[in-house]
Amino acid sequence: MKIRIAVVPAAAEDLEGYLPKQSANLVAFLKLHGFLLFDSDKSKAEFLRRATLAGLRPELVSVWAEIIQSRKTSRTLGDGSPSLDVGLEADAIREWEGRTDVLALKRENYDLLAMIPEDLPGHPEICALREIRQTEACENLDALLHASIRLGQSRRDVWAQRFEPYCLAAREVLIADKMLGKQVWEGIGDPKRMRASGYWWVLSLLKRYPIRKVTLGTNLHPSMRPEQLIEGLKTLVDSLQPTYEVRLLHTQYTKWPMHYRHIRFDQDAAYQFEQGFDTFRFPKFRENYPCNWLEMDLALEDYERLLDVAHDPDDGGLLIGA
Repeated sequence: MKIRIAVVPAAAEDLEGYLPKQSANLVAFLKLHGFLLFDSDKSKAEFLRRATLAGLRPELVSVWAEIIQSRKTSRTLGDGSPSLDVGLEADAIREWEGRTDVLALKRENYDLLAMIPEDLPGHPEICALREIRQTEACENLDALLHASIRLGQSRRDVWAQRFEPYCLAAREVLIADKMLGKQVWEGIGDPKRMRASGYWWVLSLLKRYPIRKVTLGTNLHPSMRPEQLIEGLKTLVDSLQPTYEVRLLHTQYTKWPMHYRHIRFDQDAAYQFEQGFDTFRFPKFRENYPCNWLEMDLALEDYERLLDVAHDPDDGGLLIGA
Protein backbone atom coordinates (compact mmCIF):
# COMPACT_ATOMS: atom_id res chain seq x y z
CA MET A 1 0.00 0.00 0.00
CA LYS A 2 1.13 3.52 -0.77
CA ILE A 3 -0.16 6.85 0.47
CA ARG A 4 -0.74 9.62 -2.04
CA ILE A 5 0.76 12.87 -0.75
CA ALA A 6 0.24 16.13 -2.62
CA VAL A 7 3.03 18.50 -1.61
CA VAL A 8 2.83 22.29 -1.66
CA PRO A 9 6.28 23.53 -2.83
CA ALA A 10 6.54 26.01 0.04
CA ALA A 11 6.45 23.08 2.47
CA ALA A 12 10.07 22.38 1.53
CA GLU A 13 11.14 25.35 3.63
CA ASP A 14 10.16 23.41 6.77
CA LEU A 15 12.82 20.76 6.10
CA GLU A 16 15.55 23.17 7.21
CA GLY A 17 16.83 22.20 10.64
CA TYR A 18 15.28 18.76 10.47
CA LEU A 19 17.47 16.35 12.44
CA PRO A 20 19.39 13.92 10.15
CA LYS A 21 17.89 10.82 11.76
CA GLN A 22 14.35 12.18 11.49
CA SER A 23 14.96 13.18 7.89
CA ALA A 24 16.35 9.72 7.08
CA ASN A 25 13.31 8.05 8.65
CA LEU A 26 10.90 10.21 6.64
CA VAL A 27 12.80 9.57 3.41
CA ALA A 28 12.89 5.81 4.05
CA PHE A 29 9.13 5.80 4.66
CA LEU A 30 8.41 7.77 1.49
CA LYS A 31 10.54 5.43 -0.63
CA LEU A 32 8.56 2.43 0.59
CA HIS A 33 5.06 3.74 1.12
CA GLY A 34 4.77 7.28 -0.21
CA PHE A 35 3.71 8.60 -3.58
CA LEU A 36 4.32 12.34 -3.93
CA LEU A 37 1.97 14.25 -6.21
CA PHE A 38 2.73 17.55 -7.95
CA ASP A 39 0.56 19.59 -10.25
CA SER A 40 3.43 20.32 -12.65
CA ASP A 41 7.15 19.88 -13.25
CA LYS A 42 7.48 23.53 -12.29
CA SER A 43 6.17 22.68 -8.81
CA LYS A 44 8.78 19.93 -8.46
CA ALA A 45 11.56 22.33 -9.37
CA GLU A 46 10.15 24.97 -7.00
CA PHE A 47 10.09 22.47 -4.12
CA LEU A 48 13.79 21.72 -4.60
CA ARG A 49 14.64 25.39 -5.04
CA ARG A 50 12.95 26.30 -1.77
CA ALA A 51 14.61 23.40 0.03
CA THR A 52 18.01 24.64 -1.15
CA LEU A 53 17.33 28.27 -0.22
CA ALA A 54 16.13 27.19 3.22
CA GLY A 55 19.57 25.74 3.92
CA LEU A 56 18.85 22.04 3.56
CA ARG A 57 22.16 20.22 3.25
CA PRO A 58 23.10 19.45 -0.39
CA GLU A 59 23.15 15.69 0.18
CA LEU A 60 19.58 15.84 1.55
CA VAL A 61 18.45 17.98 -1.39
CA SER A 62 19.85 15.24 -3.63
CA VAL A 63 17.87 12.59 -1.75
CA TRP A 64 14.66 14.56 -2.14
CA ALA A 65 15.44 15.12 -5.81
CA GLU A 66 15.78 11.36 -6.25
CA ILE A 67 12.38 10.74 -4.65
CA ILE A 68 10.69 13.48 -6.66
CA GLN A 69 12.15 12.34 -9.97
CA SER A 70 11.53 8.60 -9.54
CA ARG A 71 8.46 7.07 -11.22
CA LYS A 72 8.18 4.79 -8.17
CA THR A 73 7.71 7.58 -5.65
CA SER A 74 6.34 10.59 -7.51
CA ARG A 75 4.00 11.69 -10.27
CA THR A 76 3.20 14.92 -12.07
CA LEU A 77 -0.54 15.20 -12.62
CA GLY A 78 -0.31 17.88 -15.31
CA ASP A 79 -3.33 19.28 -17.16
CA GLY A 80 -6.56 19.09 -15.21
CA SER A 81 -4.84 18.90 -11.86
CA PRO A 82 -5.90 21.24 -9.05
CA SER A 83 -3.32 23.87 -8.24
CA LEU A 84 -0.81 23.39 -5.43
CA ASP A 85 -0.86 27.11 -4.86
CA VAL A 86 -2.71 26.39 -1.63
CA GLY A 87 -2.50 28.81 1.25
CA LEU A 88 -5.38 29.20 3.70
CA GLU A 89 -8.26 28.62 1.30
CA ALA A 90 -10.52 25.71 2.26
CA ASP A 91 -11.96 25.64 -1.27
CA ALA A 92 -8.50 25.09 -2.74
CA ILE A 93 -7.99 22.17 -0.35
CA ARG A 94 -11.36 20.66 -1.28
CA GLU A 95 -10.27 20.49 -4.92
CA TRP A 96 -7.80 17.77 -3.91
CA GLU A 97 -10.47 15.52 -2.40
CA GLY A 98 -10.35 12.10 -4.06
CA ARG A 99 -7.03 12.89 -5.75
CA THR A 100 -4.76 12.56 -2.73
CA ASP A 101 -4.86 11.02 0.72
CA VAL A 102 -2.80 13.75 2.36
CA LEU A 103 -2.06 17.36 1.47
CA ALA A 104 1.26 18.54 2.94
CA LEU A 105 1.28 22.28 3.61
CA LYS A 106 3.79 24.82 4.80
CA ARG A 107 3.92 24.59 8.59
CA GLU A 108 2.69 28.09 9.38
CA ASN A 109 -0.32 27.67 7.08
CA TYR A 110 -1.16 24.30 8.58
CA ASP A 111 -1.01 25.75 12.11
CA LEU A 112 -3.40 28.55 11.17
CA LEU A 113 -5.83 26.19 9.45
CA ALA A 114 -5.76 23.77 12.37
CA MET A 115 -7.16 26.55 14.55
CA ILE A 116 -10.43 26.56 12.55
CA PRO A 117 -11.11 22.85 11.90
CA GLU A 118 -14.85 23.44 11.46
CA ASP A 119 -14.11 25.28 8.21
CA LEU A 120 -12.02 22.47 6.75
CA PRO A 121 -13.12 19.53 4.63
CA GLY A 122 -12.62 16.09 6.12
CA HIS A 123 -10.68 14.97 3.06
CA PRO A 124 -7.97 15.16 2.09
CA GLU A 125 -6.20 15.06 5.41
CA ILE A 126 -3.84 18.03 5.86
CA CYS A 127 -0.53 18.14 7.70
CA ALA A 128 2.85 19.80 7.82
CA LEU A 129 5.38 17.99 5.64
CA ARG A 130 7.54 16.90 8.57
CA GLU A 131 4.53 15.32 10.29
CA ILE A 132 3.36 12.97 7.55
CA ARG A 133 4.11 9.96 9.74
CA GLN A 134 1.67 11.26 12.38
CA THR A 135 -1.32 11.39 10.02
CA GLU A 136 -4.32 9.12 10.27
CA ALA A 137 -3.53 7.87 6.75
CA CYS A 138 -0.15 6.58 7.96
CA GLU A 139 -1.68 5.01 11.05
CA ASN A 140 -4.11 3.13 8.81
CA LEU A 141 -1.26 2.03 6.57
CA ASP A 142 0.79 0.73 9.50
CA ALA A 143 -2.20 -1.34 10.62
CA LEU A 144 -2.86 -2.68 7.13
CA LEU A 145 0.72 -3.85 6.57
CA HIS A 146 0.15 -6.58 9.13
CA ALA A 147 -3.60 -7.06 8.88
CA SER A 148 -5.16 -10.30 7.72
CA ILE A 149 -7.36 -10.46 4.68
CA ARG A 150 -10.88 -10.85 6.02
CA LEU A 151 -13.57 -13.35 5.17
CA GLY A 152 -15.82 -11.87 2.49
CA GLN A 153 -13.34 -9.27 1.22
CA SER A 154 -13.26 -8.85 -2.53
CA ARG A 155 -10.07 -10.10 -4.18
CA ARG A 156 -10.13 -7.04 -6.43
CA ASP A 157 -10.28 -4.70 -3.44
CA VAL A 158 -7.43 -6.52 -1.71
CA TRP A 159 -5.33 -6.42 -4.86
CA ALA A 160 -6.00 -2.73 -5.50
CA GLN A 161 -5.23 -1.73 -1.93
CA ARG A 162 -2.19 -3.85 -1.16
CA PHE A 163 -0.49 -4.83 -4.41
CA GLU A 164 -1.48 -2.53 -7.25
CA PRO A 165 0.49 0.52 -6.03
CA TYR A 166 3.70 -1.50 -6.45
CA CYS A 167 2.63 -3.09 -9.76
CA LEU A 168 2.24 0.36 -11.27
CA ALA A 169 5.97 1.03 -10.92
CA ALA A 170 7.58 -2.43 -10.85
CA ARG A 171 9.43 -3.96 -13.77
CA GLU A 172 9.97 -7.42 -12.23
CA VAL A 173 7.74 -9.55 -10.01
CA LEU A 174 8.64 -12.75 -8.14
CA ILE A 175 5.91 -15.15 -6.99
CA ALA A 176 7.30 -17.79 -4.63
CA ASP A 177 4.77 -20.50 -3.81
CA LYS A 178 5.63 -24.15 -3.32
CA MET A 179 2.04 -25.19 -4.10
CA LEU A 180 2.09 -23.84 -7.67
CA GLY A 181 3.69 -27.10 -8.85
CA LYS A 182 0.84 -29.08 -7.27
CA GLN A 183 -1.75 -26.89 -9.01
CA VAL A 184 -0.04 -27.42 -12.36
CA TRP A 185 0.04 -31.19 -11.72
CA GLU A 186 -3.67 -31.28 -10.93
CA GLY A 187 -4.48 -29.12 -13.96
CA ILE A 188 -2.62 -31.22 -16.54
CA GLY A 189 -5.14 -32.15 -19.23
CA ASP A 190 -7.75 -29.87 -17.69
CA PRO A 191 -7.21 -26.31 -19.02
CA LYS A 192 -10.54 -25.15 -17.60
CA ARG A 193 -9.42 -26.07 -14.09
CA MET A 194 -6.14 -24.24 -14.53
CA ARG A 195 -7.88 -21.10 -15.80
CA ALA A 196 -10.08 -21.19 -12.69
CA SER A 197 -7.06 -21.13 -10.38
CA GLY A 198 -5.93 -18.19 -8.31
CA TYR A 199 -2.56 -18.28 -10.06
CA TRP A 200 -4.18 -17.73 -13.44
CA TRP A 201 -6.16 -14.79 -12.01
CA VAL A 202 -3.05 -13.15 -10.53
CA LEU A 203 -0.91 -13.69 -13.64
CA SER A 204 -3.63 -12.38 -15.94
CA LEU A 205 -4.00 -9.29 -13.75
CA LEU A 206 -0.28 -8.54 -14.04
CA LYS A 207 -0.76 -7.90 -17.77
CA ARG A 208 -2.34 -4.54 -16.89
CA TYR A 209 0.91 -3.07 -15.63
CA PRO A 210 4.30 -2.11 -17.14
CA ILE A 211 5.88 -5.32 -15.79
CA ARG A 212 8.55 -6.86 -18.00
CA LYS A 213 9.36 -10.09 -16.17
CA VAL A 214 7.58 -12.48 -13.80
CA THR A 215 9.57 -15.22 -12.08
CA LEU A 216 7.72 -18.19 -10.62
CA GLY A 217 9.41 -20.09 -7.80
CA THR A 218 7.95 -23.48 -6.89
CA ASN A 219 8.78 -27.14 -6.35
CA LEU A 220 7.81 -30.34 -8.07
CA HIS A 221 4.82 -32.38 -6.95
CA PRO A 222 6.13 -35.78 -5.73
CA SER A 223 4.57 -37.59 -8.71
CA MET A 224 5.66 -35.01 -11.27
CA ARG A 225 8.59 -35.02 -13.66
CA PRO A 226 10.31 -31.70 -14.39
CA GLU A 227 9.20 -31.74 -18.02
CA GLN A 228 5.57 -32.07 -16.89
CA LEU A 229 5.86 -28.94 -14.75
CA ILE A 230 7.49 -27.06 -17.61
CA GLU A 231 4.92 -28.13 -20.19
CA GLY A 232 2.05 -27.50 -17.81
CA LEU A 233 3.28 -23.97 -17.10
CA LYS A 234 3.85 -23.32 -20.80
CA THR A 235 0.23 -24.28 -21.45
CA LEU A 236 -0.89 -21.93 -18.70
CA VAL A 237 1.30 -19.07 -19.92
CA ASP A 238 0.29 -19.56 -23.58
CA SER A 239 -3.37 -19.28 -22.56
CA LEU A 240 -2.60 -16.00 -20.79
CA GLN A 241 -0.82 -14.40 -23.75
CA PRO A 242 1.30 -12.40 -21.29
CA THR A 243 2.77 -9.01 -21.99
CA TYR A 244 5.82 -9.94 -19.90
CA GLU A 245 8.53 -12.60 -19.86
CA VAL A 246 7.89 -15.60 -17.60
CA ARG A 247 10.72 -17.57 -16.01
CA LEU A 248 10.66 -20.64 -13.76
CA LEU A 249 12.84 -21.51 -10.79
CA HIS A 250 11.88 -24.96 -9.51
CA THR A 251 13.27 -27.46 -7.03
CA GLN A 252 12.74 -31.09 -6.11
CA TYR A 253 9.83 -31.70 -3.75
CA THR A 254 12.11 -32.37 -0.77
CA LYS A 255 14.41 -29.42 -1.43
CA TRP A 256 12.11 -26.40 -1.15
CA PRO A 257 14.42 -23.88 0.56
CA MET A 258 12.27 -20.80 0.99
CA HIS A 259 10.88 -19.76 4.36
CA TYR A 260 8.11 -17.53 3.01
CA ARG A 261 5.43 -17.85 0.35
CA HIS A 262 5.38 -14.33 -0.99
CA ILE A 263 5.17 -11.88 -3.83
CA ARG A 264 7.95 -9.36 -4.42
CA PHE A 265 7.98 -6.24 -6.60
CA ASP A 266 11.49 -5.37 -7.84
CA GLN A 267 13.51 -4.88 -4.66
CA ASP A 268 11.04 -2.37 -3.27
CA ALA A 269 8.21 -4.28 -1.60
CA ALA A 270 7.18 -7.81 -0.63
CA TYR A 271 4.14 -9.37 1.00
CA GLN A 272 4.10 -12.73 2.74
CA PHE A 273 1.08 -14.83 1.78
CA GLU A 274 1.34 -18.08 3.70
CA GLN A 275 -1.88 -19.63 2.38
CA GLY A 276 -0.62 -19.34 -1.18
CA PHE A 277 -1.94 -17.50 -4.19
CA ASP A 278 -4.56 -20.04 -5.18
CA THR A 279 -6.73 -18.38 -2.52
CA PHE A 280 -7.36 -15.71 -5.19
CA ARG A 281 -9.45 -18.21 -7.18
CA PHE A 282 -12.75 -16.94 -5.74
CA PRO A 283 -14.13 -13.40 -6.21
CA LYS A 284 -14.41 -13.11 -2.42
CA PHE A 285 -12.15 -14.69 0.16
CA ARG A 286 -13.71 -17.61 2.00
CA GLU A 287 -11.58 -17.42 5.13
CA ASN A 288 -9.38 -15.00 7.02
CA TYR A 289 -5.85 -15.16 5.58
CA PRO A 290 -2.63 -13.69 7.00
CA CYS A 291 -1.03 -11.26 4.55
CA ASN A 292 1.92 -9.45 6.11
CA TRP A 293 4.53 -7.01 4.91
CA LEU A 294 7.80 -8.92 4.41
CA GLU A 295 11.04 -7.10 5.09
CA MET A 296 13.15 -6.89 1.94
CA ASP A 297 16.29 -8.40 3.44
CA LEU A 298 14.30 -11.54 4.34
CA ALA A 299 12.74 -11.72 0.87
CA LEU A 300 16.13 -11.41 -0.83
CA GLU A 301 17.70 -14.01 1.47
CA ASP A 302 14.88 -16.37 0.51
CA TYR A 303 15.56 -15.73 -3.17
CA GLU A 304 19.25 -16.56 -2.74
CA ARG A 305 18.29 -19.83 -1.05
CA LEU A 306 16.09 -20.68 -4.02
CA LEU A 307 18.86 -19.92 -6.52
CA ASP A 308 21.24 -22.20 -4.63
CA VAL A 309 19.11 -25.34 -5.21
CA ALA A 310 16.90 -24.50 -8.20
CA HIS A 311 17.17 -26.05 -11.63
CA ASP A 312 18.26 -23.64 -14.37
CA PRO A 313 19.18 -20.74 -12.05
CA ASP A 314 21.20 -19.00 -14.78
CA ASP A 315 19.56 -15.89 -16.26
CA GLY A 316 17.06 -15.92 -13.41
CA GLY A 317 15.37 -19.18 -14.35
CA LEU A 318 14.11 -21.21 -17.30
CA LEU A 319 12.28 -19.16 -19.91
CA ILE A 320 8.66 -20.34 -20.10
CA GLY A 321 7.09 -17.66 -22.26
CA ALA A 322 7.34 -14.08 -23.42
